[in-house]
Amino acid sequence: MLAPSLTCATGTLTRRRRASHQVIDFQILTEDYSKLVFACADRSLVFHARFGGHFSARLPKMPRSVAYHAPSADVFAVGSASEVYRLNLELGRFMSPLPSSSPGLNVARVCPAHGLLAAGGDDAALECFDVRQAVAATRMEDVTAGGGGVTCLRFDNSGTMVRRRRLTFVIWCSAADIRISPADGGRLAGGKGAAV
Repeated sequence: MLAPSLTCATGTLTRRRRASHQVIDFQILTEDYSKLVFACADRSLVFHARFGGHFSARLPKMPRSVAYHAPSADVFAVGSASEVYRLNLELGRFMSPLPSSSPGLNVARVCPAHGLLAAGGDDAALECFDVRQAVAATRMEDVTAGGGGVTCLRFDNSGTMVRRRRLTFVIWCSAADIRISPADGGRLAGGKGAAV
């Protein structure tokens, strides 16, 4: 059986990365694709540099998704626990995890515009974290309208909309307030706009 591999081609330069275990999710840490982090099925985060494998850190629970916040140099890993694990690359150690109200988290994404971390849970909730604080900034219940847990998220380029398959939510951020609500202004089944 061949090891999982990833090929990055930029112009005339091609890099191939190999992992020793199944890769569940990965995140590109630099614009030139030279540094990557892989969340692997053996409960590890594996970091790759230009020359190949660089460092590996073991997580307490199985990861499902990984996200990178460049301003703070934090890698966030979510999985089968009710916590968001964060590894600070500048300090080289795990920081205290961010507590979540969901029993398990499936996906995490960082907004490119304002650095908000969004995490989707097993209980169909969407939580947003201000990474400078140790608690969730806002939470919206039942965002899948009865269709199971949140499994995919994507921010638009402006950072004001987060998409979850066919549903779109608007996030308003100011110095003192973070709000999330459905983009059409309506209400979801069992869910409503939430604010800090």
